[in-house]
Amino acid sequence: MILEEFGFQDQGQRDAVYQTWTDTVRTGGGDGWNFWILTGVQDDGSLYPDYDGFRVVTPSSTATVLKNSAVAIGGAPDPSPSPTVSPTSSPSPTAGACSVSYRLSDWGSSFNAEVTIRNNGAAAINGWTLKFAFPSAQTINSIWNAKATQTGRQVTVTNESWTVNIPAGGTVSFGLNGSSTQGTNGVPAAFTLNDTTCATVA
Repeated sequence: MILEEFGFQDQGQRDAVYQTWTDTVRTGGGDGWNFWILTGVQDDGSLYPDYDGFRVVTPSSTATVLKNSAVAIGGAPDPSPSPTVSPTSSPSPTAGACSVSYRLSDWGSSFNAEVTIRNNGAAAINGWTLKFAFPSAQTINSIWNAKATQTGRQVTVTNESWTVNIPAGGTVSFGLNGSSTQGTNGVPAAFTLNDTTCATVA
């Protein structure tokens, strides 16, 4: 018996739910399971859009739960949890050493955005804070692969443990969805990474 095709939209509870479901299949004598949907970074550097709210991005804590569950149901001993990467202090990038792509999907009263930060510097960035301001009355409803706080139009985004490192020449991406009381959504005009202005790219 195979459990398919399952998904759970609440990202705050998803890891625990998927762990319970996959453990139940394995310990109950099931033969396997399929979940919806595993995605990653596309060729253009952006994340595959989260059309239905079930997207699992790799790398992420949810992807690790599912990977470990797959190893276990394959007959290997229960894997140990993956170690958590602790952020350490990192120098701020120099001017011009970072760029940000903000890909907007606009539906008037709601929107999605895929944000990709590129480290153009020669050293890795270990621990990051991205700041920007919405051009209109937009509010973040949910975010994945990062954490966000918002005061008015000002937004501060910080890394998750699995997105803490941006290697030299590498990228990290996160996504968000939100709403607008004015029925319009625009692209932020400027971004700062660790308090240094980044170039904005299409």
